[in-house]
Amino acid sequence: NGGYLWVLAISKKRPENDDTPSTQFFKLDEDPNYLSVSCNSHCISAINSKNEVIEFSANGKYKIQGLDNIKMIASGDEFTMYLSHSGFVYTKGVNFFGQLGVGDYLNRC
Repeated sequence: NGGYLWVLAISKKRPENDDTPSTQFFKLDEDPNYLSVSCNSHCISAINSKNEVIEFSANGKYKIQGLDNIKMIASGDEFTMYLSHSGFVYTKGVNFFGQLGVGDYLNRC
């Protein structure tokens, strides 16, 4: 049973003499069927009721092609990991320290 996807946005873009962060809740998407959500510093990843991975970023909302049948998402600072129902783990993002677990330090999309 999913729910609406809400986001708490914190912005420091305020007048010069005001250091107080501006916070605001807003509804990111009207689809009430998201089953799992994870976010990092660049995007929000969500699994919908069709087990599709949908991502939201400054570039908009899009489906990650080839990542169907995902049951769990976890995110780090600048990377995301996806666990499939069959037990495979997929990763993408910044890999400066080898956090993607692929044996090198190259960033992946």
